[in-house]
Amino acid sequence: MLDEAEQAGDDLRGRVELDLAFHIGIVKAARNRFFSGVIEALSDVLATERERGKELTEILGESHAESDAEHRALLLGLGTGDAALAEQQMRTHLERVQRTFRGDGLE
Repeated sequence: MLDEAEQAGDDLRGRVELDLAFHIGIVKAARNRFFSGVIEALSDVLATERERGKELTEILGESHAESDAEHRALLLGLGTGDAALAEQQMRTHLERVQRTFRGDGLE
């Protein structure tokens, strides 16, 4: 899935669908039925917000490569069972996403 996202390049719709599927996959792997239900119920809203985030990334002159690298680092932490690494990678990712949605870097 991560390879597909990288190959999608500037295909905004494709990237959004793959990004949402990646995050839903992580939630499902956690086997938290409550959180799985919440993310499924909000999937349309999340897709819309992801489209906005991807557009902001381009407007700010940032690269989708940052998100791709953050996703790979998060998956590495999860895959090795290193909870501290996974938590740190998720925090790093969420902080960058927050800066993007705040429009940091826009004059």
